Amino acid sequence: MTQSNEQQQLAKITQELQQAELQLQSVQQTNPQMNQMLQQAQQTIQQAQQYLQSESMRLEQERVQTEAKLQQIQQSQQIIQATQQQLQQAQGMQAMQGMQAIQGGMQAIQGGMQAMQGMQSQGTQGMQSQGTQDMQCQGTEEDF
Repeated sequence: MTQSNEQQQLAKITQELQQAELQLQSVQQTNPQMNQMLQQAQQTIQQAQQYLQSESMRLEQERVQTEAKLQQIQQSQQIIQATQQQLQQAQGMQAMQGMQAIQGGMQAIQGGMQAMQGMQSQGTQGMQSQGTQDMQCQGTEEDF
């Protein structure tokens, strides 16, 4: 190899080394930025996980509260149904008692009607008999 060839090769290698060094420097500069970006990404992921955990806990609490409310509502509905049944039974009893009272009233009215009919018949008979007797007596007295 001639000296000029060697010099050219050395110059070429030196140039390549300088380029490699520049690349290394740029990688070293980029690396901290990448590390920083990765750290920020990790922090964001952790924050997201914390948010999801807190949200999950909140939803669980809401679910428990909703279940408790649902149970209260169901109990209230059962009480309302039982009360309605009792009311229906009471209304049925009242209706029965009302019917009995109406029947009793009807019987009393019928009894009153019968009593009135009896009074009318007695009254008319009495009046008729008294009237005829009086008239007969008067008539016979005048004849004499």
